[in-house]
Amino acid sequence: KKSQDAEFDFSSKLEDLVSYKTRIVALPHASNILGQIRDIASLAKMIKSRTEGRAHVVVDGVAAAPHWFPNLKELQIDWYVVSGHKLFGPHLGGLYGRFGGAVDLFPFTASSASSEYDHESLFSLFERGTANYEGCAGIVGLGAYFQQLASLSCQDIVAQEHTLNQLKAATSLQSGQTCSESSGDDARTAGSIKLTVDNITKHALSVELAKEAYSRIRISEEPLVFALLYGLQKFPKVRILEGDEEQDLGCLARLPIVSFEHQDIPARDIHDICTKRGISCRVSSFLCTERFARD
Repeated sequence: KKSQDAEFDFSSKLEDLVSYKTRIVALPHASNILGQIRDIASLAKMIKSRTEGRAHVVVDGVAAAPHWFPNLKELQIDWYVVSGHKLFGPHLGGLYGRFGGAVDLFPFTASSASSEYDHESLFSLFERGTANYEGCAGIVGLGAYFQQLASLSCQDIVAQEHTLNQLKAATSLQSGQTCSESSGDDARTAGSIKLTVDNITKHALSVELAKEAYSRIRISEEPLVFALLYGLQKFPKVRILEGDEEQDLGCLARLPIVSFEHQDIPARDIHDICTKRGISCRVSSFLCTERFARD
């Protein structure tokens, strides 16, 4: 909506922006500044309900996919976008599209009903351009990388879980899913998948293997991020930047990203001090909105 001073006034609640007339809702799966992973399934359900199924839900998974398994079947969205290089893969983009959502993009007449299209014929309607064969070869390597992650023993991960639980008890912090929660199996038995370098390319990357790989990513990251949060919360002059969980319809977990500011020390000085001590951090606006920059 447009106010009298010609400035756009956006509501902070997504529910206020979605109406029966809405046709596309694009939103990020996670914030690359706040580190919060949004409950996309709940958001998509709300969007579909308010638009009576007319709106396409487009999710930017670039920040979330390297850390969090995007279970596309459960999310009930129309489109999901990822970037291969963020997953330690090649510089290729990936687009997931729901079949019904793709059909909606093309006008159909009585002689060309949507029921006549199968996946192959529908895919042919998209202009793909020249294939990046080098990048496609890198995708195969990315699959092998995830298989190797899934084959790692969980013995060390169980020990890290114990450390994480101690941190939670000491700080009363809430975390996302652990190795055992993400995979649906006990952490001590999650390492039952055995792969070697010789046979790793003989097995296709299944959903089960992907879940195993992501469970190991999460349990490796969680102790580090909660240790950082615990340390920062000791200092009253430090403010950790957080979003409004109620407005975001809840956040499932946190990425290994923590943004903060100090009441007295400029961000650039903090960056320089950390760099001199071998600690990697960044200082920038991170392409954030003007509203967030004012905060």
